[in-house]
Amino acid sequence: MKRALLLGIVFALSTSACTTVHIVEDDSPSPISATVSKARSAIIHTSKVLCNVFSDKNWAQENVGETQSAASILMQGLKKTSLSESNVDLYVRSVSSVSEVEADITLARAHVEGLSTEARSLISDNPDIDDVREELKRLEEALIVSRQAELTFNTAIAAISGEHAAQHNSTLSHYIGSVDGLRSVTDVYGAYMRGDLAPIAAG
Repeated sequence: MKRALLLGIVFALSTSACTTVHIVEDDSPSPISATVSKARSAIIHTSKVLCNVFSDKNWAQENVGETQSAASILMQGLKKTSLSESNVDLYVRSVSSVSEVEADITLARAHVEGLSTEARSLISDNPDIDDVREELKRLEEALIVSRQAELTFNTAIAAISGEHAAQHNSTLSHYIGSVDGLRSVTDVYGAYMRGDLAPIAAG
């Protein structure tokens, strides 16, 4: 009888112990999600810095929302009327030699290529990423500003050394190639948002 009672108590205690066990889930982000979040933030930050620098130096217009749409730029290129004439004039008056313009072009190119590299890495390293809407918006803004700067630099070189010199300036040509690269990666983000994943696999 005592043995039976003891067994009953042990069973009751073991059952009670089991019912009080709680599984605590770890809510901390996984290393992968933390990496993706960091990469997203880097793209947004870099694009903002690009736009601010280009505006501060009068390479481009500050309020990109008032300019030609990004979709139109992707299809047709930037129209000269999209660029504020005052910004162009201010920049042209601020430089006195082609070497000065080339130094600015080199700096601008570094910003453009840095953003392109970050944007490519996010997509290539995370092909299953669920939404890049905010990143696409920032890339489009940066693309607009970068194209504006292209026209500004061209105008400045032409004002100093003539249109022919502007058309054949290698530093400017390299910059244009970098902007074309930014356009390509922006196209990939646009395709991703439309549900066309083929360009990502190809990239």
